[in-house]
Parts: sequence; C-alpha cells; structure tokens
Amino acid sequence: MSPAELQKLFGHNVRRRRQELRLTQTELSTRIDRMSPGYLSEIEHGKRAATVATVAKIATALEVTASYLVAGQPGNSSESRG
Repeated sequence: MSPAELQKLFGHNVRRRRQELRLTQTELSTRIDRMSPGYLSEIEHGKRAATVATVAKIATALEVTASYLVAGQPGNSSESRG
C-alpha cells in the first residue's frame, strides 16, 4: 500500500469511527489537545498526513487502538486493556 493510500485509509477509518460515536469534527477536535476542526477535516479527507503522536491522540479520543485506525485492525482500546 502506498503512503497516499494509507493516508486515505487512515482518514476514512477516523471519519467512520467518529460517526459511529456520533461526534462532529468540532466535538472530536475538542477531545484532542491543539487540533482544529479544519486540520481534522484534512486528515479525514486524506489531504493531510498525521504524525505518530497525532495518530495516538486521535485513537485515544476515539477509544480505539492506533492499529484500528491505521490498518482497520479489530479491537478497541478497552478490549486491548483487558
């Protein structure tokens, strides 16, 4: 998978999980320190790459693992914690 494809997959998974939780981009961005709704929108649309730190922050805010967002791997953070 190319970096561009991975970026789009990540954005798709973020958007899908955010919608599952019935959060707006603004609501999610307030859960993540120093992230604007506009930046989150660019990530969701695959227009902006996220750093590892940003992936981790988004995963925590969405209550899933980073693996789930990056590769669609099953399991949320509560399952990972036992």
